[in-house]
Amino acid sequence: MSKLRRFTANGLASFRSFLSRGAQGEFPHSEPEYSTEEPKSHDLEYGVFSDRVEFSDCLKRSLLPLPIGEVFHDVELWSWISAKFFDFLAPIRPDGTRQIGQEYNYIPSKNYRFSYRHLARTPWFLRVTHGDNAIFLLNPAVANNPHPLARHGDMIEQLASRQFLISSETFIGAASALYLDAKGRRAKRGATARKKRGNVRRLVALANQLDLTFHFPTMSSQRLLELTPPEFNAWKS
Repeated sequence: MSKLRRFTANGLASFRSFLSRGAQGEFPHSEPEYSTEEPKSHDLEYGVFSDRVEFSDCLKRSLLPLPIGEVFHDVELWSWISAKFFDFLAPIRPDGTRQIGQEYNYIPSKNYRFSYRHLARTPWFLRVTHGDNAIFLLNPAVANNPHPLARHGDMIEQLASRQFLISSETFIGAASALYLDAKGRRAKRGATARKKRGNVRRLVALANQLDLTFHFPTMSSQRLLELTPPEFNAWKS
């Protein structure tokens, strides 16, 4: 275990350059010239995570002493976390190259259209905001990805870009009741399928419609479920 660190200005610039060059090799994220220790954090666990729930819980424990609002906007901290867990977020292919995404997957973007795409901050944010109701968002229905931290699933892609929904306890609570599987470990099969009646896209469309006449912050998840049309009934069992 070790303490969390955050990049210095030089460290962040160097990590950004490392990404732009294709991220070959390892980035020396913990060198004193690149980062400084966060003394208020708990020890950071490092190991193999079977899914994004385990990963987000690890981050949640380490970041627990720090104010959530400050942590969310700490670009240097989240960029260092990306570098620390880079082998999981950008795994090495058999040919030695990395499965690299966009810069905003590893360095938080200030553009709201891309800010949710950070591969470490978004799972942490969902877990600390929604608790177990976030599980269906973090773990897709099929558990066959050898690199589960390297990309967001379709569920997050459908919901996280809609800020008022992804932050709504009412909406996420209702969606979890519909789409979390019976074992409580991942999303139900077909929840993101376009042709499936009552899929998550249909719930988003319904929420957008109801938001015109109902006040979501004061509505319970149960009330939202009561307002869903019959097409959602199959998901309630």
